[in-house]
Amino acid sequence: MKGLMEEMEKAGKQKETRKFYSKVNIIRKGYKPRIGMCKDKMGNLVTEKMKVLHRWAEHFDELLNGRGDEDRNNGDGEGETEDMGESLDKEEEDKEYGRQAWK
Repeated sequence: MKGLMEEMEKAGKQKETRKFYSKVNIIRKGYKPRIGMCKDKMGNLVTEKMKVLHRWAEHFDELLNGRGDEDRNNGDGEGETEDMGESLDKEEEDKEYGRQAWK
């Protein structure tokens, strides 16, 4: 705490207001423990530290490796790719319309 107060004093003397007020906020707000919990795939609350870490690892593994896209899949195995193609076609039509309007 003493070191923090000295850093605040130094920042105040050197007119480093951002550093000064960040230290003030640290002292004013105090320590707030992080709440380590999340929900599993079934929606149940997970509170045990190792299970929470495992669930986050599982989530990011699915996210980064492309698994877990069942929610976005429309049932025929294509997912959103068909909609994306239609969207790009519509965008091209809009661009062409804009080109014709400015001629």
